[in-house]
Amino acid sequence: MAIERRHELVDIVSGCESTDLALQRIIARFGVTEPAARVLLDMQFRRLLPQEVDKLRQEAARLRATLDP
Repeated sequence: MAIERRHELVDIVSGCESTDLALQRIIARFGVTEPAARVLLDMQFRRLLPQEVDKLRQEAARLRATLDP
């Protein structure tokens, strides 16, 4: 989700004056938990490079397969 909506995430973070405000806005906009919002806030932008995005998608698919028997 963060990959597909990365521009929105960047807009939220860049428009906030504090980490707490950014977390609140991420939670409200994306409907995620606080721990998930922290992961999104801590995301490294190099992970958005095309080759890294492919790796993230593969990892997400692997995790989904593990969680959904």
